[in-house]
Order: sequence, then structure tokens, then C-alpha cells
Amino acid sequence: METTTFSRKSKELPLLGSSIPRTELSDILEISIELRDRFPEVLEMIEADHDTLGIEKKKKRLKDRAWEMSHGELPGFETDGYTEPEALDLERGRDRTMTPIITYIFIMLRGHFSSVSASKAIDRIRDSKVVEVYIKTYGDGKMPGRTTALESVNAVSPDTMEYIHQCQLKMVYAEGLDDFSQLTLDSTAVKLTAAGLLIQVCCVILFTADTGKARG
Repeated sequence: METTTFSRKSKELPLLGSSIPRTELSDILEISIELRDRFPEVLEMIEADHDTLGIEKKKKRLKDRAWEMSHGELPGFETDGYTEPEALDLERGRDRTMTPIITYIFIMLRGHFSSVSASKAIDRIRDSKVVEVYIKTYGDGKMPGRTTALESVNAVSPDTMEYIHQCQLKMVYAEGLDDFSQLTLDSTAVKLTAAGLLIQVCCVILFTADTGKARG
């Protein structure tokens, strides 16, 4: 079924000219890649978030090693305990399965399927020809495991997620799909505090007043 997209591009992807069916999911991923092309800094922000997670893991490993050594791992060996380093750098290790672009794709998959860890969502992701082609085109072709995908997506900071959202709004505005001059609210089946609603309304107002340049 044909759906509205930002651009009427061919559904041919770089991977051996792979053709994929036009579905709601293919449209979502196509638009997401277009957003990546317009705002390449998104992947840099995701990579920075992954580095932050990597450093936190390294700190934990150092603490665990210090604890083991201080509890007699080596007879007669004494240690002064663990000292928090002022700064840690990540050394060159194995290539990440969840690269920034694959993590970005899985962020969009989570938005579409509401999860990347629930059994039903995993089955739909693994069975999707669309996802398979995108993984082969932008990654190494290997479908990441549940824990790996979930951890990588969860490592993306709220600031990065908000930036992606603002980029989406900019694309909507630039394509003329919405000028944000009107706001429709439905009070049914929605739980939102008055403060939270006010913040969202203010964001829309600021976005419109600045002719598409969202201020966060």
C-alpha cells in the first residue's frame, strides 16, 4: 500500500540494488535515513553516548578487579584499594555490532514496534524483509541480539533523543506537512500532567515562532 513519504525516491537500496516492499515500516526507515542525511550530527551524538556507556563499563571493571585483588586473589598481595581515575579513555577494541547508524535504526524500530526486547517485537523485527535489507545495507548483516540492541538503544541519552525529535519537527515543517499553527488535543486515553502539557505547547509555539528552528 502506497503511503505518504517526504520524497518519492526509488525503493532501491545500495545493497546489490535490493528491492524491498513499500510498507509503513519501509517508509519510516526511508524517512529516518533521509533525516540522518540532513542532520549527520545525530550519529555523532549517538556515538558519544555509546562512548559514555563504554567508559562507565570500564570503571565498573576496574572497581571489580580492585575488589578481587583486595580480597586475597593473590596470597600475600596487598593493595591500597581502588582510586577513581580522573579520566578514562576507551582503547581500541572489537568493532561494535551496534554502530551509531544501526542503533539509530533500532531507535526507529522501537518507536514502530513499541519495543526491541519484547518477544512479539523481536519476532516481527527478525521476520521483516525490510529490516533485513537495512541491516545488510548499513551494517554487517548480522541481526543484533536482544540484550545488545536494548542496551545500545537505552544508552542513547535523553538529550540525543530530544534532538532527534526536534530534527523530525524541522523536517515536517520544511516539507510543508504542518505549519504548527493549530494544535488538536484529545483528553481521552491520555495521561499528562498540566505542567507537562504546558511544556509541550510552549515547545510548539517556540518552534513556530522561530520559523522552523526549534529551540529545544
